[in-house]
Amino acid sequence: MAMRQKYIFDNASLKYKPYKTTAKQYVVFVLKYASISILAGIILYVGTMLYNYTPNSIILDIKNKQLISNLLKVESKLENNSQKLHQIEEKDDFLYRSYVELSPLPITIRQAGFGGVDRYRKFDIFSYGKLMSRIAKKIDILENQIKIQTKSFEEVNQLSYEKVKYFAAKPGLSPLMKSDYYRISDHFGRRYHPIHKTWKNHSGIDYAALRGTPVHCTGDGVIVATGWDNGYGNRVIIDHGFGYKTIYAHLQIVKVQKGETVKRGKLIGLVGNTGVSTGPHLHYEIRKNNSPVNPLYYYIDDLSEKEYSSITHN
Repeated sequence: MAMRQKYIFDNASLKYKPYKTTAKQYVVFVLKYASISILAGIILYVGTMLYNYTPNSIILDIKNKQLISNLLKVESKLENNSQKLHQIEEKDDFLYRSYVELSPLPITIRQAGFGGVDRYRKFDIFSYGKLMSRIAKKIDILENQIKIQTKSFEEVNQLSYEKVKYFAAKPGLSPLMKSDYYRISDHFGRRYHPIHKTWKNHSGIDYAALRGTPVHCTGDGVIVATGWDNGYGNRVIIDHGFGYKTIYAHLQIVKVQKGETVKRGKLIGLVGNTGVSTGPHLHYEIRKNNSPVNPLYYYIDDLSEKEYSSITHN
């Protein structure tokens, strides 16, 4: 900036002479001018701030910052919960659903579509609308995924209950304690009939045992037949459900009645020699959907007497 020429009065010559500014004086002048400009700018800024930021607006700004901080914390918690839910889903697909023989839920179902592309535009009017929209979307997705997981658990729970009933009903025990019979005198399958003297299919297995040996039910079920049958003699037939029936033949005494509900291990009769029989023994059959199956495939005869006795009851 050009400075105007100054003059001073010289007493010696009684004349005005041009005033020359030294370098030091020039620097002092520039600094004073710059300081005044900076001070004016500060005054203007502070004035503007005081005009725009009232006490209420300052409080509102603080609350907005707290709100944003809380929203970010909520979003972080949603992410953590989403990861935990994913771990539960994996366990459900490959453990729980597998146990009840259900296929894993498809990923398209797990992702839980929520529909409505415009449903989050209501947040656009807010300064932090994108953050609010993102959180609302994550909440909706998580809620739907939880609903789907809840339904899966309900399905697994129902089938697990049926599974428990199935394993309790399925023939899974020897009808005689191991120490109570001598041997298996006839196995399942084709055999030479000792009375008819011809080759015939044997639909069960025969346990050679003393007359009066206790015979026990091999699975939960309902007694559907008792009494005499020409070939079987005194016999008991139990319907276990799930397509299974068992037959206990050649009994000396029947200890149950038709229509009675029985549990595995229930005493149902005593070994005898009734019907077409060459000596005291138990003929035992398992039928699956009315077709005879090998009973030896349905249990492992490795229980101790104590273990077997803990299952059986009168």
